[in-house]
Amino acid sequence: MIFIHNGVNDLLENIKEVKLNLLSKDKISNLISGDFGISIIEHPHNPLLLGSDALLKVNTNIGVSSKESFSTELKKLELLSKLPYSPDSIMDHTIVKLDKPLWKYMLEIFDKPIGTLPHYSVFRNNKGIDKSLLLETIEEMGENGISFMTLHPTATLKLLEVAKLNRSIPTTSRGGVLILKDTQINNRNTNIIVDNFDDILKIFKKYNMTLSVGTAFRPARIDEALDQTQIIEINEQEKYINYIKSKGVNTIMEGVGHLSLNSIKKYCSRIHHLKTPLMPLGPMPTDATIGFDHVTSAIGATVISLYGNVGIINSVTREEHTGGVPNIDSIIEGLKSARVAAHCINITRFKKYQNIDNAISSKRASSKSCVISGGIFDDGLSNNGIGCSRCSFECPLSLLV
Repeated sequence: MIFIHNGVNDLLENIKEVKLNLLSKDKISNLISGDFGISIIEHPHNPLLLGSDALLKVNTNIGVSSKESFSTELKKLELLSKLPYSPDSIMDHTIVKLDKPLWKYMLEIFDKPIGTLPHYSVFRNNKGIDKSLLLETIEEMGENGISFMTLHPTATLKLLEVAKLNRSIPTTSRGGVLILKDTQINNRNTNIIVDNFDDILKIFKKYNMTLSVGTAFRPARIDEALDQTQIIEINEQEKYINYIKSKGVNTIMEGVGHLSLNSIKKYCSRIHHLKTPLMPLGPMPTDATIGFDHVTSAIGATVISLYGNVGIINSVTREEHTGGVPNIDSIIEGLKSARVAAHCINITRFKKYQNIDNAISSKRASSKSCVISGGIFDDGLSNNGIGCSRCSFECPLSLLV
């Protein structure tokens, strides 16, 4: 359910589905007034309508791993902002302290929703997370214009023990592990997110931010998916999602991790009643395609978006499991892979959206060639005069004309 406040009606004018005449403002208002499993990530110019009744959106993650890499990440940001197929949102995954945070550059350069994980920037080795610093950081981010954040309230030591007993790899969530480490370092009974949840939600409501309920224990291998640990966490996510909604804050659900294709439908059925848009991280339907994770993720994202209430997918690079830091070309490759998945889903969600494909097919028919320019990655620079060098006069597109 989307919570109405002063200014939401103004947002409707800027929603992509309205601009493309895919959904009317009245239709969106009806979705807002009922509990139809949609949410809005707010932004003054490019708000994102999320859910299976909307276009599937794409998020890209970048971040500074060392101060020496800052200039490279800034170049990635600048390039991503200029692409005709730029992501619908960007998240800052920076893990080092900077004089000026990367997310502030994002707000200046990228005129679309920006997301963060505030505990990434406030965690200190051997000290954990300071409560005041965490709340001040969330407040600062909201005040400056951050649209959404991922937090991990389900990262509990009790569930960690369950994961250790039943899994060879307890978790693959960096954000979740930071919360768990802080809980251990500071001997907390409950984690710092839960301890301060009401104060955090007040900040989110104040700045109309969306809270993504993170998965602290998403599985790291496909044969441990939908195990006891994940089912328990899904139940905990449900509790927090319902509580967040009760406080008048928009929410989305993070998931799922590594999950085989034949388990995706079961997973989607398990979370369908939550009526909250899903933002899957991956998902990875095989563990064996190291170096081609952008392809693997696109396949998994397509299938889960076909079956579930997926609102936004994440672009994944080929370096996901190779240990390298993605360069600019790899970031774009991952983004394009995710865009392919999103487009395949969007032509199933909106018949009118298939006009993009129809235009390509019609152009091939009129040109009597399958080699043409255009498509979702068209930059206006494609050469349309190359032609095809394979079939010569026996081209099947022109042979019987």
